[in-house]
Amino acid sequence: MNNIVSQLMTREVYTINPFCSVLSAQNILESNKIGGLPVVEDKKVIGIITSFDVRRSHPNRLVFDAMTKNPITISENENIIYALKMLKDNNIERLPVVNQHNELIGIITKGVLLMEAGKRIDLLTGLQRSQTIVFNTAKILLENNDDIVCLFFDLNEFGIFNKKHGHIVGDEIIQKIGEILKTFIETDRLCRFGGDEFVAIIPSNLENGKKLARDIISYITSDNYLKDLDVSLSIGISGGRRNCVRYDEKEITKDINNLINLASLVSTKAKSLKLDFAVADELRIV
Repeated sequence: MNNIVSQLMTREVYTINPFCSVLSAQNILESNKIGGLPVVEDKKVIGIITSFDVRRSHPNRLVFDAMTKNPITISENENIIYALKMLKDNNIERLPVVNQHNELIGIITKGVLLMEAGKRIDLLTGLQRSQTIVFNTAKILLENNDDIVCLFFDLNEFGIFNKKHGHIVGDEIIQKIGEILKTFIETDRLCRFGGDEFVAIIPSNLENGKKLARDIISYITSDNYLKDLDVSLSIGISGGRRNCVRYDEKEITKDINNLINLASLVSTKAKSLKLDFAVADELRIV
């Protein structure tokens, strides 16, 4: 799966000099059926001129006078989820991609990013898929040497529930649990891990993780619809402070996968002990 901008960007980019005419820009845009041109001088992006800019400018004007100056650019090593957020927040359709020297090396469009993002979103709940949260949390671990808590949510006896109530109702429950979890946890820290399982990874400590688990359990048990259907879940909690700052992405990803696996084992143990939740440090996992 493509995680960073350089893996998705188009490297062959049409550009234009700031001292060319707007008519020249229009010809390039129309002949290549593209919506915008980075304006480049000495390999640096100094502006961008779009079809909209062309339409509202006289053909004989200089590109420099018609372009949007100081355009938003993005690093080739940036996360694509962040790139999509930049596009949405600034209501733009494309981002020039620059290297460490701030030189133009490519361009990435909203269409490409949305297509890739579609592979990362669970269609039933609208939550991230597991691969995405692993990458996002890896970045948090990279940037912050804080306590990290993983909560693994597993619906109890959901296979039996589906046989009793049908898969349509089962899907409704999955959606409802997802919505409940969203009210407690930021969506970029939460994912649907599989079937009836959810995972959250948050920058916090184990005590806060236990409090969050209690609050979620309390909310679910007080929901009349879920109560009538006898829906419950078990939560496994793992986490702690890292001993050192790591910069290797593969090592960080391995650490997070281990954290999730431990929380999964703890949720299974909690289920067998008829507990609402359990913490790895407080149970012997065998």
